[in-house]
Amino acid sequence: MAKVTWRQAPKDSPIFTGKPVISSGNAPDTSIAGIMVAASVVATMLLVGACSGSEVGLPAGAVEVDTDLYMVPLDDGEGPCRMWRMYSPTPMTTQVIHYQKSDGGFAMSKTKAGCN
Repeated sequence: MAKVTWRQAPKDSPIFTGKPVISSGNAPDTSIAGIMVAASVVATMLLVGACSGSEVGLPAGAVEVDTDLYMVPLDDGEGPCRMWRMYSPTPMTTQVIHYQKSDGGFAMSKTKAGCN
């Protein structure tokens, strides 16, 4: 358990009240729960760091629309009204269905894509 001491906030501090405050100093949390939290943070950082864009393969049929942003077909259809989803090996993307327009662009609305 960390040593708890009473001290007063410095007079130039914006939280100075003239009353003592509880401080545990800079003692690290050595409890089992604190160690488990620290270990899980480190493990998460290692897993996220291991998934860089250059090491991840692209899904079949992916079409690049921007840097590290792709549209991936959801079906085997062709032409307008084909359903697509966004994919990126690095940043998060929206998880909605997009439709391919006749000009090759994409829309989230069937109406805007010209589908009936």
